[in-house]
Amino acid sequence: MKYLILCLMILLSLFPARGSCETREIIAEGEYTMGAGETMAIAEERAMKQAARNAAEEAGVFVKSYSQIENLTLAKDVVEVVANHAMKITVLGRKKSVVGDLDAIKFQVQITAVITTEEVAANLKKVRDDKGVLDAYNRLKADYDRQSGEMEALKKRLTEAHGEEKKQVLAEITNEEKRFKANLWLEKAAELGGGEMAMKAYDQAIELNPALVAAYIRRADLAKSFSSDDCAMLLSKGPSECTVQQENLQKALSDLNKAISLYKGHAEAYAMRADVYNRLKKIQGQIAQARQASVAVLSEIKKKYAEQIFNDINFAISLKPDNPEYYAKRSNYYSEDDDKAISDISRAIVLCREADCSELGGYYENRANLYSDMGKTEFWKKDMAESKKIYAGKEKDVKDADDAMQKSEVAKLIKKIYPASAFVDERKKEETLKGLNIKISRKKGKAEDYILRADLDDRRENKLRDYSEAIRLLNSGRPEGENALILVRVYLFKAAAFEKQYDSALEELKEAKAILDQHLRHAKDLLTDDDYQAIQGGGDEKLLKLTRSEAEGCLWRMLAAHIVNRRGAIYEEMGLPGKAKSEYQYLCEKLKDSQACKNMERLK
Repeated sequence: MKYLILCLMILLSLFPARGSCETREIIAEGEYTMGAGETMAIAEERAMKQAARNAAEEAGVFVKSYSQIENLTLAKDVVEVVANHAMKITVLGRKKSVVGDLDAIKFQVQITAVITTEEVAANLKKVRDDKGVLDAYNRLKADYDRQSGEMEALKKRLTEAHGEEKKQVLAEITNEEKRFKANLWLEKAAELGGGEMAMKAYDQAIELNPALVAAYIRRADLAKSFSSDDCAMLLSKGPSECTVQQENLQKALSDLNKAISLYKGHAEAYAMRADVYNRLKKIQGQIAQARQASVAVLSEIKKKYAEQIFNDINFAISLKPDNPEYYAKRSNYYSEDDDKAISDISRAIVLCREADCSELGGYYENRANLYSDMGKTEFWKKDMAESKKIYAGKEKDVKDADDAMQKSEVAKLIKKIYPASAFVDERKKEETLKGLNIKISRKKGKAEDYILRADLDDRRENKLRDYSEAIRLLNSGRPEGENALILVRVYLFKAAAFEKQYDSALEELKEAKAILDQHLRHAKDLLTDDDYQAIQGGGDEKLLKLTRSEAEGCLWRMLAAHIVNRRGAIYEEMGLPGKAKSEYQYLCEKLKDSQACKNMERLK
């Protein structure tokens, strides 16, 4: 944790466009040879999917490295799903060529995949909080593998088929392409996260493949999210005000029924359907109360849904008996049987401890509330104390990390080089900008004032103007040591502000590298290769104990890696692999950067 927070600050100081602790840019290629009966668009998508898979292998190494830093043990499939979901992919180039005869066309796609520790942490939290994410990924991966094998078998059959059989095989190829495209829409919907656009993506997936179980489940989950299970406020305006909520829940129910009819072994579908039934029970009970229904009617509603709820959640548990979430859900459904509710939430606590899940504090709090309702004060106190201890432990980890960061020489140096890292509060940011504007308008601005104003101002033209003035002022004083670091940092930020104006960005990076070359030997004297390699490998304790001079050497090396990697990436984007290779070679040989060495080999 300490290393994560500290290096988040470090990389923010290096490159504002990233906003993460460590960034890895991966170049990967994929290819696919299209045969008769296939369409070009889908063939190219298959090549793209292969490129993404190749990138994910290297991204997985990055995820493992992060897990070691955070002292986590991750299963292989968790590493895979986090790596795949954390990557941000951009297509660098597409190419197609005829192979053998006119029916065979090879598609080649080159991509760049960017992965950051910030995205890794966010996606790891998603997997820990929602076990369905991992299940969905494994099912989708298995489906892609099955489709790939099926398509190869169909292409082989096509070469040997004649007449009606050939027509049948071509029809099967078309259907297989639809199923592949449906999976792409399913992934797109997941990327969108929620909202109407995601709903339309799920609709597209189901239209292309009406048997796609995952699409029905995810669409149901989204429809469920559009509906609150508490209509009390709406019903105060009239007993028919919960129509939209019920309609969304009925849509979710319909999709879950379809998913279960297609595959009866999907635990998440049953658990989700139990939740939908529970919400419908609550809403219809509130509607009945608003209409002043009799006790008998209210009892009938409760009885009707209770049977459906428990049938589904019990079956989900029988399919996934090690999932603490399902026991916690069932505990909530026991509205009139505290002993069973206690038993289930206790089981959830045991399983959650074994799996190190993030809901543990909440489960203790839930059990404490049950004990409170039962009048068992001592048990209530004990569980509330445990819940507070868990939450306090998390808060203490953050506080300890922050304290260690604030005291470290690296953090102190970063604050001097990148003062804007302290400006999180928008009001404070606006007040500071006003003060800087007044100071600079009175001709009293120094280099640090122009730098801070450029960092805080979101407008590109203002950034470029202020960074240019800061560079002029810094260069007038022949900067050394920390001031030289600041100057290199400003060149780097100015280059980033040029975005896709590659020539201008490269000019700024050239100036930065010229200063870097003058100081790199000194930087290596300040911090040895072994110590730097230890820090790169996750040596958080080493990083926090650096002296001021060692911290300076560390930042010089980090700046060097970032500048050279950025230059290499720009040359690749410009279609100049030779120049990119020379940049990576410099970094590989001078700083023994393993990623730069791999990039150099890739471009041979």
